[in-house]
Formats: sequence, C-alpha cells, structure tokens
Amino acid sequence: MNISTNSRTITLLILCIILLAMSAGCSSERIMRSCISHSLYRVTINTSEPITDATFYLPLPVKNGIPMTGTIPLDKSQFEKNNFSIDFVQSTPGVNFNGTYPVPNNQPWFLKISADKIDPDPSGSAGYSVEISNTTFLLTPVIFPNTLYPVGNESVLLPKLDFSPPSRERISSRSPEWIEYSPIHVPQKNLIYADYSASPTTRVEIISDILVGNSWSEPGTPGIVYTGIDGGGNYYTDSYYWTHYGESHGWQVVNGELNAPNGVYPNLDNPIWQKMMHQT
Repeated sequence: MNISTNSRTITLLILCIILLAMSAGCSSERIMRSCISHSLYRVTINTSEPITDATFYLPLPVKNGIPMTGTIPLDKSQFEKNNFSIDFVQSTPGVNFNGTYPVPNNQPWFLKISADKIDPDPSGSAGYSVEISNTTFLLTPVIFPNTLYPVGNESVLLPKLDFSPPSRERISSRSPEWIEYSPIHVPQKNLIYADYSASPTTRVEIISDILVGNSWSEPGTPGIVYTGIDGGGNYYTDSYYWTHYGESHGWQVVNGELNAPNGVYPNLDNPIWQKMMHQT
C-alpha cells in the first residue's frame, strides 16, 4: 500500500469538500470571507491472522511537548477499545533517542497498545483503528496552523530518523491573492515497537498519519458561477507505515514521509486580505 498517494488523495478530497461546503454555506450568510483549519490523526493495526500477547509502542503526534492533533490535546480515553489496554508513555524499553532529529522543547510520546489477542476483522476492517479529527472556523488567516514549517511549530510524529528539513522554493503564483511553493515530499524513518506471537504467514500492517490543513473561500454571489480562484488551501501530512510477516519481538525502523508544503498560501499584502484583517 502506498500510504503517501493514499494520504494525498484523501487530503485533496477533504479540502475540496470543505471548500465546496463553505462556498455553499456562505451564500446565505453573506460574510466577507471564511477561514477554516482542519486536523486529522489516524492509526490502524491490520492483521491477516490472529496474533497473541501483543504490545505496541506507536509514535504519537507531538506539539509544544504534549500529544496533540492540530489544536486538540490527545488523551488515553480517545484510544480505548474493548479488549485493548491503552497508555501514553515517554519511557520506553531498550531504546534511546540519540541521533534522532532534534525538535526543541519536544520529546517523543508513544501510544502503548496491549492485547492478549488481536483477530483479523471478517469484514476487512482493521483489528485496531482510531481516527480523531477537528474543524475550527477562524476569523483571520494570521492564526492558521503553520503548514509551511510544521516541524517545531505544529503536530508531528516523533522521533524522526534520517530526516533533513527541506528548503522551500517559491514558485510563480496563479493568483495575486496567493503565494505558492513547490510541493515537497521528504522521506524519513520512524521507530515503532512491536512484540507479538504469530504464525510465519501472518501479515501485520501498521499505518499512521496526521494531516493539518487550512482553507478559505469567498461567499457565493447570486448569478455568479463559483470558480474557486478566490478560495484556496494548504496542508501538510506526516506519516509512517510498516508491513511484516510472522512474529515480531522488538523495535523496528519503519518508513515514513513528511509532505510540506502543499497547496497555496494567503498573500496577506493583497488588498482583499488586508481589508478582511482590518474588519476582524
């Protein structure tokens, strides 16, 4: 499974839905311009056959030193499922984080998941799955989440190995209201702990990602076809994935990717944005 392609597809669908909904809703409200931020965090464990005596330590998104998705703090209750034991930990067995990419004032947090047995779901759903999302309407783009430089500013998965922050390259913009950058996809490595017994043919897949995005839209005008040129949005994703056959008993280095920046950004020097910010 290509998590990068899948994540980007879902991201674009989410942003399109948000923009269309905002455009339709604003037609009657007649406000100047709507701004919205959205965050989505997901973690899934899939298994093709039963696994037993399972314990996982999976990276949580961290911001300002605590587990968060966007502006929403995470807690254990959001991850509780029948027959699963859940905890948040920073002290993990047999590993130190020397050599990982340093993020000032942020240390890794892990979601600890334990279960006597995890069965495959006959319907094809994940053996364990959690999705947490939040949408916030904003008065000004000045307080948009920083999707241009998310590492150190927004929720990201830690620890990161073999990671180098990308250089942003500004490109020609399609609208005077926008600032645009070349999209960047940065490979990285992450650490997970997977300890369980299974048959040699058992396939276990773990996928986790966080998406944080911004969007804006003009209200609709009667008799005018909405083209989207006065709307826009941007986002970043941070993800990792792991596929393994047979049992596992320890730490694993897994593949991941940071995608940032993506989309278009407000040109706050533009008169339309200036007018909105003065009104708010």
